[in-house]
Amino acid sequence: MKPKTDNVAVMNRTIKFIAELHKKGVYFWSLHFGDILVAKDGNRALIDISVLKVFPWSLTLNQSIRNWKHLFKYSFEKSIIDDYGCDKFYDEYAGSIEFIIQTKSIFEEKSRVRVVL
Repeated sequence: MKPKTDNVAVMNRTIKFIAELHKKGVYFWSLHFGDILVAKDGNRALIDISVLKVFPWSLTLNQSIRNWKHLFKYSFEKSIIDDYGCDKFYDEYAGSIEFIIQTKSIFEEKSRVRVVL
């Protein structure tokens, strides 16, 4: 099932929002889509920030993977990503976070193992 164009645009912006948080060192312990608000102008904001930590550096690869791994635990979020396309998801995030090719491969490999299990 192909996602609607609007859904793809919303997902693209959401992935970029989370990537920007990761670049700024924001680690949101209980990451899931229900904690991301979307304003009428398309801007995003987090709620339930009591489980958030901010580092003075970008998140490491392992921190990013752990953050996304939490999101993949939820069947609703997993189904949204499946509909969007896992490859597209990884490409969009890796491009937004500016991972180098090798790092992107490691991210895909480690994340997929966690998702499949």
